[in-house]
Amino acid sequence: MNIMDIVDTILGPLDLIDRIGASLSVAGRRDRGVELRILRPDKGGTHTSADVRELLARYGIRAHRCRFDATYQYILVGQRQANWTRYLLKRAGVATSATGSQAPAAGRMPKPWSAQ
Repeated sequence: MNIMDIVDTILGPLDLIDRIGASLSVAGRRDRGVELRILRPDKGGTHTSADVRELLARYGIRAHRCRFDATYQYILVGQRQANWTRYLLKRAGVATSATGSQAPAAGRMPKPWSAQ
């Protein structure tokens, strides 16, 4: 663990603007939300949180970046969309906490509703 990892671990959770924004958005939908962990690109991950949010937006899922630490970036999605989000991330080959440090092999992505 280097000095930047220590700084990210300590200061990452203090990113209050993103955390408050995500909390207000989820509260506006009357949903507690589910926090998902995505492996950071500098720690062997394959996608940034911006890439993941863009991917999920194509499928109608509003994801919010809420915090980060030395190893993971965290996004917040609605509780009712959490399983669909996990499925999409797995199909896209995104390294998450569920897949471990190895990204799963990217599979065929389902067709978005907007493309039908």
